[in-house]
Amino acid sequence: MFRSTTLAPSHYAGHWTVAEEGQLNDLKSVNQLGLDYAILPDSPEKEAKLLQILEKFHAYLMKYLGMVIVGTIPSLNCAAGHESKRMLKTLIDKKTPVDKNSLSGACKMLHLAFKGMTAEDIYDTLAFALMRAARQYDPFYTDKVQKVCEVISELPKKFSRPELDKRMGGNSIRFLHMLVRKGFLAGIAGSKGANQTYKRANWPPPVEFFQSGPIGFTYVVQRWFRHYLHEFIVQRMAEVESKANVLQLEHQTPNYARYGDQFTFGGHFDIRETGLPHFEGNCVNSTQGEYRYMADVELMKLPLDVSNLTLDWVASTNDKLFRNLSVQERRLLHLRYAEEMSWLEIALAFNSEPHVIKRYFYEIMRYLKGHAAFQMVTA
Repeated sequence: MFRSTTLAPSHYAGHWTVAEEGQLNDLKSVNQLGLDYAILPDSPEKEAKLLQILEKFHAYLMKYLGMVIVGTIPSLNCAAGHESKRMLKTLIDKKTPVDKNSLSGACKMLHLAFKGMTAEDIYDTLAFALMRAARQYDPFYTDKVQKVCEVISELPKKFSRPELDKRMGGNSIRFLHMLVRKGFLAGIAGSKGANQTYKRANWPPPVEFFQSGPIGFTYVVQRWFRHYLHEFIVQRMAEVESKANVLQLEHQTPNYARYGDQFTFGGHFDIRETGLPHFEGNCVNSTQGEYRYMADVELMKLPLDVSNLTLDWVASTNDKLFRNLSVQERRLLHLRYAEEMSWLEIALAFNSEPHVIKRYFYEIMRYLKGHAAFQMVTA
């Protein structure tokens, strides 16, 4: 069964049309619409402008809707493909070369961040990210950059960010990042790795740098949209679905579908999911018939008597598999599998960072798998 990428007629965007290939909105008029929206105070008129902006970007959102549902990328030789590539690159591990195969694999995994959503739900999620992006547009950005540069010129050649913030009366980090990216400033890493001190490099910026006028609305929206979409996907992909008596694999498991697992039918691709659920999965939910899950069931096959993951179990246990774990390690497993907390919630409980907690969790799981295999061999 193939999922449709068409929105229901009752949906607010269901009657919007997608322009044919090569027919684009007038860039100048869209930028003007964004400018009008940005300078309006919060009001029904501003909301009406936002709805017009959404309609202008309807084809853009439908492109991403198709990428999520169908799992294919627009041709990398066109503008839409280049823009999609910039988004997908953020989802590829830094050690993995960015090529057609890795981009295709990342695209095929997008649907896992939208599990259980209808086409309308996915569209609404994308539209919300676009609305957040539109709120980031600042038509007076160039003027603010010029003011920041004037203050930097009055500071010593080497200055700290708090010094600049104090003079500006607010947070200036986004301007500093931009000036470093342009090569006008150079960041000096602090003890924690983040730049806290800066020095003037190719200074001052040329006069024409401040004469480009308001920054383009479409440029800002697409850039921030990719950021917010990436933020949503990473958060959803990091969550593990929990089912009774099953330790399920995470969505971001890099086990992409092979080209041989695809076949063409009516212009669509049937993509065999390698995440959850999986029609070739090794675990069947008996309450739903043949609805299969790809899961790690190795621990279920071992002759080990594992008690329930309760608070008493966290404090102390005689289970052969878990008794050598520390209380903190068992607590982490309890929060993850019994309480079903997200990585962020667990990190807050441990007063740590999510990436640190996840690394700690994976170390525990590697130990358990190795220890379980040893117990099976020696049993």
